[in-house]
Amino acid sequence: MRRFIFLYLLYLAIAFLLIDYTPMREALGIESRYNAFIANLTAPLVEAAGIGARADGEILRLPHANMIIKFGCNGLEAVLIYLAGVLAYPAPWRSNSFGVEWELSS
Repeated sequence: MRRFIFLYLLYLAIAFLLIDYTPMREALGIESRYNAFIANLTAPLVEAAGIGARADGEILRLPHANMIIKFGCNGLEAVLIYLAGVLAYPAPWRSNSFGVEWELSS
């Protein structure tokens, strides 16, 4: 249990250092890449619901409105918390990698 807690906190610290430390976030381009990924993932789902939508970078363009995906409102923190827990969990790496793949595919 101590190992899990230590690894969980370590992975969280590393992940949040990457996204919360502004020079690091800007150097890696995490914000714009992830936001564009979310927009590109959302556009076909909205389109399938019968609403014309297209992704343009971080912007989800709808017929009567545009939605800008902003850092802090994109769910990245929740994804990182989940991934830190999966990677720190005391299971074989094959099981952990399945959990990571499951999250990234959903």
